[in-house]
Amino acid sequence: MEDIEFASIRLNGEIKPISDKGYSKNPIADYDADGDMEFMVKFSRKEISRLLEKGDDVPVTITGQMKSSKALFGETRVTVK
Repeated sequence: MEDIEFASIRLNGEIKPISDKGYSKNPIADYDADGDMEFMVKFSRKEISRLLEKGDDVPVTITGQMKSSKALFGETRVTVK
């Protein structure tokens, strides 16, 4: 996880993660206390609401790059109200 290029991360190819010191300085931690490390980024709710349509099954993608230049990709579906 340390090899992820924070500046390359995008939500749906457009929205950059919030880059305040609390998240971008050390985004790797065991956030849910299950013993596994997670890489957390957060996005502006205001920007998300402008980009995503309202609905119960809205597709969301996360893209980015590793320091090795390998691509990073994830997708899920969310409810947007």
